Amino acid sequence: MPILNCAPSIRKLLREALSQSTGGGLMIGPTEELPYPLDYTTLYYRLGENLAGLYLDALNQLRWELHPQHTEDAAVVEGFWALFTQIVSNAETFSSRSNLNKRLEEFGQNLKLPLSEYEVAYAIEFMDIGSDSISIGPVTFVEPTKTPAVNWATETDWWDVGSSHKGLISAAYIRTSGSNHGRASESGLQQVSDAIDVIRVAALSGLAGRTANDELLQWQLTGAWSARKVDDSSARVLSGWSHRFRPRVMDIGPAIRAGLKRAPFDEIVSNALQPDIQRRLLRAVQWISGSVLHHDHAHKIVDLCTALEVMLLPNEVGRTKGDLIELRYNLLGGDLNPAGIRGFYNRRNDIVHGSALRAVGVLDTWQLRLECYSVLGRILALANDNLEVKTLQELIGGLETPKRLEEFIHRYDTKHYHGTGIGKIRSVAKSRLNKVLRD
Repeated sequence: MPILNCAPSIRKLLREALSQSTGGGLMIGPTEELPYPLDYTTLYYRLGENLAGLYLDALNQLRWELHPQHTEDAAVVEGFWALFTQIVSNAETFSSRSNLNKRLEEFGQNLKLPLSEYEVAYAIEFMDIGSDSISIGPVTFVEPTKTPAVNWATETDWWDVGSSHKGLISAAYIRTSGSNHGRASESGLQQVSDAIDVIRVAALSGLAGRTANDELLQWQLTGAWSARKVDDSSARVLSGWSHRFRPRVMDIGPAIRAGLKRAPFDEIVSNALQPDIQRRLLRAVQWISGSVLHHDHAHKIVDLCTALEVMLLPNEVGRTKGDLIELRYNLLGGDLNPAGIRGFYNRRNDIVHGSALRAVGVLDTWQLRLECYSVLGRILALANDNLEVKTLQELIGGLETPKRLEEFIHRYDTKHYHGTGIGKIRSVAKSRLNKVLRD
């Protein structure tokens, strides 16, 4: 019987929610829709600081346990919210420990589906591996038509799904586990992606001292894959195209127009801004855009935090960058959420310095991107209102007026802000105020 390893964290969340619900402090209906965007800010205002933190902690543990092998990520997120609303809206029933544990066991059985072993082959574009195979850990790179281990994959249409460059396709082959063909294919993606990074570094090392263009190493997964169940007498082969590495065809026009309506992003490349401001905002855009190309959310978070540094800390040095980013975000008109940008910047440091290898996920990426879009749009508006200002440093520094800084300190002193670390931001505000008054 499947058992959720993260059940203690889920029970902690649900018992706290039940406590608040029976006390009249939390009102949630059984059909209340999943909050969008599902991030800390939204949950903070819906559930409160403590419950929002417990919810996201339990959800992230659940996602790590179930996705991608057992269940699709969307099913995990939606299923967990459905469980939460059912429990809270039926507090009298689930205040019983046995009823709560029984429902949690049913929830685990529905989502933690049993696993089987699969063979999966992925198409890689622009890689000429030659006639011999190369193994990197559990992943083997081969030329598929010449390798019995994966020539079964070419019997399907997978070869043609992702690329017209048939002579420039190799395959990555791996044995992995999943609850079905699709879960197995996504389960193997991370290991294959990691192996591609490793052989790219090996190729760079092998080419050391020789003239070689980096474009020769721009291998990429086309998105095409084939999978079959191991020890299955029918040997059924299913193929697909994962959107994780190559976008599906879609009408992106409405989204682009909606984004341009929210903020005049096109001004960044239309010479409508002062040269220094345009150059720095374009660099921030490049970091935000580059985050899309990574498959790992840790890389995405680092890129997005770097974009925030470019926009909010031009030419800034010192050891209080996270606190200063949060302060300037607030002075720019953003919401000073206790676990907002500050929390992301702290996790960015954990990622960069190696102290946390699984600190972030897709929900974190979504929220931080929203913060980046907001900051970029606000700076564009500020630049248009102050066309005479020539540099981004002067434009952002101009936010630190005695009046704004004194108002921030007053709001802190009158308990307007709550959360861990807010006191440090207050100290930075006081230090900046003293500097402004001296100058």
